[in-house]
Amino acid sequence: MKRFSMLIFVMVSVSLSFALDLVGGISYNTYNFDFFSNDELISLFSEEINKSMENGWGGYAGVGLGGNIGIEIGADLFNSKYESPADQQPVISVAQSTFGPYAALKVKANAPL
Repeated sequence: MKRFSMLIFVMVSVSLSFALDLVGGISYNTYNFDFFSNDELISLFSEEINKSMENGWGGYAGVGLGGNIGIEIGADLFNSKYESPADQQPVISVAQSTFGPYAALKVKANAPL
């Protein structure tokens, strides 16, 4: 989380210095929570746990460069988790977090109505 906060701070500083566009927001993600061993799909958890782990909240932040045609670079963070009910034995707690860079080519089109 420190890296994510530092990245946002640096992007804000650069944006204020060079008048760049800041982009960001939150997202609800779906994630492929499949496990493979020797190119074969294996199941480590029950179907209920796998389905729960495939969904979660995320966030992204980036900097846009350029006008109508430009590039956007930034970072994306995604989290999901599953906790079994306390009365279930054994108690299972699974969490995963994914953090990574992204880049996109942006093209703005203004069409008259």
